[in-house]
Amino acid sequence: MKHLKFVVPALAALAVVPVLAALAFGGCGTSSSNNNPPDSGVSACTDMTGSATPTVGINTTNGGVYGNTYSFSPGCVQINPGQSVTFTGNYNLHTLERTTQTVATATNPLPATPYSGPSPVTFGPFPDSGSFGFVCTIHHFTGTVVVNP
Repeated sequence: MKHLKFVVPALAALAVVPVLAALAFGGCGTSSSNNNPPDSGVSACTDMTGSATPTVGINTTNGGVYGNTYSFSPGCVQINPGQSVTFTGNYNLHTLERTTQTVATATNPLPATPYSGPSPVTFGPFPDSGSFGFVCTIHHFTGTVVVNP
């Protein structure tokens, strides 16, 4: 029984190591959510108002032992009313679903349920001005379509 006093604290200390490593290195399979709308001050919108095919892809950064980091690229795209946005990437491993929009009455052509299908896929046209958020519901990285007034 006297050895038990030393084994239990040692096991408890070992259980803390993976938790600390996950906090320090982001954990296995974590995702990036650093692509915020332009009003957050984190990421500026990429102006695609002159583009015939505004496109958003999925960026994967190898995280080594602790998993990959994902983001939409660009994280924010600015378009004019009437334009559509094409999404490229592996939507068998990621999904795409609308989150928030700034104008409650605006038409939002982004999918209301998680899209998981062929790529490229085009959503639109966006007929109304406003800000339209989207997310990968599996890894929780986000993006925004900003439609000019």
